[in-house]
Amino acid sequence: MGLDNFWKKSFDSEEIFDLEFDPPLKLCGGLFSAHGSDSFRGKVYAEFIEEVSGFSIYRDLNNEEVHKISEKLNNYKEFKESDEISLKEFEDLKRMFKAYAESDAVLIAWY
Repeated sequence: MGLDNFWKKSFDSEEIFDLEFDPPLKLCGGLFSAHGSDSFRGKVYAEFIEEVSGFSIYRDLNNEEVHKISEKLNNYKEFKESDEISLKEFEDLKRMFKAYAESDAVLIAWY
């Protein structure tokens, strides 16, 4: 089963929340998702994020949970580049979660 994740300002919001990143994020996108700025292909990163943070992105996450994931990613020192996730993707995941945590965003799971 596929998973795309979308950023929103609140669970009630109809609009996707899009922040600008410089340089642009280069995460895996999907048929219905972009490459990190407003959405990403969650299935690619779900196992890694859960391993690092203890949170599943297969469910909607409130801003407090997004903050906790951001903290865990930023404090993670055991990263080893693998076939699934490159160092660049890891750095972009950290930048993305930090920016959206600081913007009070929530993460929506869609599959």
